[in-house]
Amino acid sequence: MVSFLPDVVAFRPMGVSVRGLENVSLTHEELEAMRLADLLGLDQETASSRMGVSRRSFAKDLKSGRRKVMEALTGGKLITIEGGVFTYREAPADDAPEEGSIPSDIGTEENDRQ
Repeated sequence: MVSFLPDVVAFRPMGVSVRGLENVSLTHEELEAMRLADLLGLDQETASSRMGVSRRSFAKDLKSGRRKVMEALTGGKLITIEGGVFTYREAPADDAPEEGSIPSDIGTEENDRQ
């Protein structure tokens, strides 16, 4: 099960045309695994339970998603989020990062200059 469907489903390196850019495609399950483990900080047992999959399937999606993101970031590739075989369900009320766990200056001009 997936509890998050992003509004933005493609990310590309700045200043690079999409034309001819190699694509790395994340499934919705891989994105959900990374969101639960890396953003919400859930352990694999809790996260796999929340997704309704085995710990082995969760670990596989997490490893694959992380590898794809690193491949795109280090290789200057386009990232798209698409596909997968999943069921969507509303996120529980506590399904948000803890206050202060994500730096508030991410993406600001001041932070970009550092």
